[in-house]
Amino acid sequence: MIAAPATLLANHPQTQAVTVAPVALAYTRQGGLPLGRTGRASIAWYGDTEFVPHLLDLLRGGKTTCRISFLPTRSFYRGADRKTVARQSALVIQTAFRSEIMSCGSERSTSCVHSTRQVV
Repeated sequence: MIAAPATLLANHPQTQAVTVAPVALAYTRQGGLPLGRTGRASIAWYGDTEFVPHLLDLLRGGKTTCRISFLPTRSFYRGADRKTVARQSALVIQTAFRSEIMSCGSERSTSCVHSTRQVV
């Protein structure tokens, strides 16, 4: 687990700033078909979902394409408002994510994966 910037600064009083590196993950295709909103939701692992059953469902779904965008880093200075930095990072990540899923749509297909159990 990666420590939060504010925690790193609190634990290291001699450090004045740490670097925050936002990363956007966009799952765009599964089994050769573009993923819709619910298809992406079925790939995501969150909440109280058990990991092993989720992983098995993901593997059964076929090859999954994940586009990873490493976004510009920013410095988090001692005394900075952590919520403001988090909001700014979230906006950059959302913009990159939307760009990835919209560019995926340019590959024409007559089918779309809505979930691991439903293909239209």
